[in-house]
Amino acid sequence: MNSADPAEALLVLRAQAGDVDAFGRLYDATAPALRRYLGCIVGERADVDDLLQSVFFTVYRKVRWLKEPASFRPWLYRIAARQAFRTCRSRETQLTDDQWDEVQSHAASGADRAVLLDCAVRRIAQLPPASRAVLSLHYLEGMTLEEAAAVLGIPVGTAKSRLSFGIAKLRGWLGAEGR
Repeated sequence: MNSADPAEALLVLRAQAGDVDAFGRLYDATAPALRRYLGCIVGERADVDDLLQSVFFTVYRKVRWLKEPASFRPWLYRIAARQAFRTCRSRETQLTDDQWDEVQSHAASGADRAVLLDCAVRRIAQLPPASRAVLSLHYLEGMTLEEAAAVLGIPVGTAKSRLSFGIAKLRGWLGAEGR
């Protein structure tokens, strides 16, 4: 994500001119990573698929007004982040203590790796959406903190603090559970 892809910028220009095939190719090139990013923020697969569809519907309607085709991906992720945060605000995404205890008991009883992974994913889902977004952009999408801040429309210092908060919270949970 460090530099704009000239071929992608050309597809954006074509999509802005109404070329449906070009828009489809943009979708094919960006949807898998965007689905993963949205999944990190909202968690539930059904929500992710609906959200992905909603994001691309918005992009389809607004792509003609994008002034810099080379900035398509940051613009796309900004739209996705806003819609994901709205989704998170509209529903509760946190596990109750009882649900967490159940997941931990499965892990402690020698459950398989999938259960342990589920346990970690559920803990990450308990982070505030803003921290999940920065963690996802930085670690899963390989963006620098500057790029993540630009995508989210926040200062770099805020991105750093959200990342730091998320990591500290996860370390605290892991430390408390390892005792």
